[in-house]
Amino acid sequence: RVEAAKNPNASLDLLKELADDDGVFLAVASNLNTPKTLLEDLARLKLERSPELRIVLATNPNTPVSILEKLKRNKNPVVRDRLAGNPATPKYLLEQFANSSRNQTRKALASNPKIPEHMMHLLAKSTSSSIRAALAANPQTLPVVLKSLSRDRDPLVRIKVSQNPQAPFSILEENLSKLLAAKKADAITLS
Repeated sequence: RVEAAKNPNASLDLLKELADDDGVFLAVASNLNTPKTLLEDLARLKLERSPELRIVLATNPNTPVSILEKLKRNKNPVVRDRLAGNPATPKYLLEQFANSSRNQTRKALASNPKIPEHMMHLLAKSTSSSIRAALAANPQTLPVVLKSLSRDRDPLVRIKVSQNPQAPFSILEENLSKLLAAKKADAITLS
């Protein structure tokens, strides 16, 4: 029954039937093809007594904004992390995560393909290299932000920039030149 609930081709009638099953409703809520109306019904009936459902709904990009707004008030940090990473979370809710004291929340925000431009600039200055690396890996990160991150002191951040499809060719050339110069310096030191 769980596999049927996760099936992207499951019919609405089947999903409705499975949503009533206490052992399967989470799979229904996680199905990216579950209609918003059914997600609203699940939230209305089970949200208060199911911490797992809060996490699943915070993750699903089809979750209606009204439910995302309720979840924003939830104190569970995992729910907040998932909201920050959900591309359907409205910008006005994302704003509240940019200054979170929790690195996982800001890392999820940095990975969000719908992150607003000004938040990219803010997170690029984070003291956490994992947040900067997540931003560098985000394919929606602006080239100007990638240029800044390409000079990061952490090699993982620079690698993520080089792997980003939005990275301008000039950044790739610059990083390659630095790598070749470092390799040449290492070869001289060893001889």
